[in-house]
Amino acid sequence: MMRVFVVFFLLAAVGITQSSTVIAQSANEPKADAYPIASELFGEPGLYAGKSIVIYGLVIEVSPKGFFFLQDVSQHPIKIVLQGQAKPKIGDQVLVSGIFKSSPVPHVRAKSIVRTKVLGGGGCC
Repeated sequence: MMRVFVVFFLLAAVGITQSSTVIAQSANEPKADAYPIASELFGEPGLYAGKSIVIYGLVIEVSPKGFFFLQDVSQHPIKIVLQGQAKPKIGDQVLVSGIFKSSPVPHVRAKSIVRTKVLGGGGCC
């Protein structure tokens, strides 16, 4: 239940900072399991492998080789592989949508990256 609230709050915060429309999970959107935190991805990689997920956090390291590390509320950095997207900067808060790959090293292949700013709460950044 807490995870669903946190996901709703983060999505609402993204909507507030990106436009005047608040974003909420609709019937056609991914369910709460599509919004794991990094520790869940590392703890149960088989559950999420090959699935589309959304993860939010702070960019803590950027590589010139086309990836960056995202740290979320679990304080467990995860590798995000870029696929033509512009590189974020260290300190950016981003919402990443992509496919989780469990091997050889757990990572997310980004489909989209939205820069955002949580104005209050959220517990991440």
